[in-house]
Amino acid sequence: MDVLDVGPRLLQEFDVLLQRVGRKEITFKEASMIAGDETTRQMRQFRQTVTDICQSMTGSHDRPLMCVGGDEAILAMDSTHVNDALLLALREKTGSRVVKSVVGLSERSSQNMSSLQVKQEHLAAQQRAEQGVDRAKNIERALHAVRLDTQCLPQYLQKTYESRIQKLHLNNYAVAQQEQDSVLIRKDAGAISCDAIEGELHAIQKDMEEQFRKEMNRLQQKGYGGVNEQNIKLLIKLQREFIQGLGNEKGEEVFEKLLEPYKT
Repeated sequence: MDVLDVGPRLLQEFDVLLQRVGRKEITFKEASMIAGDETTRQMRQFRQTVTDICQSMTGSHDRPLMCVGGDEAILAMDSTHVNDALLLALREKTGSRVVKSVVGLSERSSQNMSSLQVKQEHLAAQQRAEQGVDRAKNIERALHAVRLDTQCLPQYLQKTYESRIQKLHLNNYAVAQQEQDSVLIRKDAGAISCDAIEGELHAIQKDMEEQFRKEMNRLQQKGYGGVNEQNIKLLIKLQREFIQGLGNEKGEEVFEKLLEPYKT
């Protein structure tokens, strides 16, 4: 499990303290004594939340075996207790990136294995989990990119692409890392391979890029040769905001004036 945005929150906490030092509300020494305390409190709450979820959903009163370092936590659990509901609950209630990796599908005695074999199997599972984290990050980046681009589309296209993104059910998901592929476990939808989701996001991105090119070509044909791939997204976004705020006729009029410097 990776807790999201710990670094930015920590920087924000430091910035607030430095502002207080600048206003002479506290001394630098006092600030240094409490720097990071809020983030530490949040990480303790994260660990407690994970414990509560595991205990309530597995029926065990024992604390889960957990190794914590920085913004990461590794849970070692009997695979019979790990189901989709547990993974999604961990994701939803902790706001973290959740990846499942399996050491073994059946219970085995370590007495029949050398210590080297045990270490190798656990290391392999950890490496698969790291691969799953990378896949989750790739999906997060791709999803963030397409959501940003939808904000730059003309209004009549925006809802179409927002609907396509919504149909992917990526509001709450976890990754189950397997030997050959990673599977995305989604709330209110069936499991799907990470390759398939990345392919869908890529297709949406490609379609939106085509829409941007069409609008760029249309404006260039009207004489606005200064419109290019670097500025078309911002221009479309401004056009939409003008129309939303001023109405169709007035909004288009203001947009035409904005385009004057782009005439060639």
